[in-house]
Amino acid sequence: AKRAAPKARIFLVEEYITGPEVAMDFFVRDGELIFANAAYRLFHSFGIEAGHINPYRPSRELLNLAQASAKKLGVTTGPFKADFICSPRHGWVLIEAATRLSGGWDSEMTCPLATGRDLVGAMADYALNNRISKRKLTVRQNKYACAYAPILKPGKVVAWKVPENLPGLHKVIINSMDEINPVDDCTKRPAFVITEGDNPYQAYRRALKAANAIEVIYETVPV
Repeated sequence: AKRAAPKARIFLVEEYITGPEVAMDFFVRDGELIFANAAYRLFHSFGIEAGHINPYRPSRELLNLAQASAKKLGVTTGPFKADFICSPRHGWVLIEAATRLSGGWDSEMTCPLATGRDLVGAMADYALNNRISKRKLTVRQNKYACAYAPILKPGKVVAWKVPENLPGLHKVIINSMDEINPVDDCTKRPAFVITEGDNPYQAYRRALKAANAIEVIYETVPV
């Protein structure tokens, strides 16, 4: 008698992948991606994101991979974000995809600051009447912006002294006014600086300078 064919098995293999990381935003219409923006991610360590530099100009290979990802996932309309890591072993690898725009002050702050694109406005237009505004996705200026979250000493905070009038400094955002916790995940980043520059390196250097200028006054513990 013939032996029954073995049943097919599905295995999920996890792998530690590191390398340059890029986040891309799109709008999808009838299954086709409309490019909205991309940013280069910055990290303190694996899993702890320091911020990003906006914009990043993706290659045709990356755009094609994003299109293939949306098709595989069955995304046919609305916003779509795709994050890729360039692995030394595999090349560009999709590590995250979601039907939303990028956070971390990307879509709402550094993208319009650097490029003049209005992703939030385009998302609002889509939400209200299912129309994707290419006009709001048009590049209107050629600058760069950096969002950077420094790692600060944990403790109870009495006051913050934030820098002002530094070259390229756009904004300092304090997320934890009263206490700084150890940053063991991205939700615990206590502060961000947003800077702009004529090139990505200038925007990044200005962000580091502004971050180093933040002064935290901690609550003293009686001896």
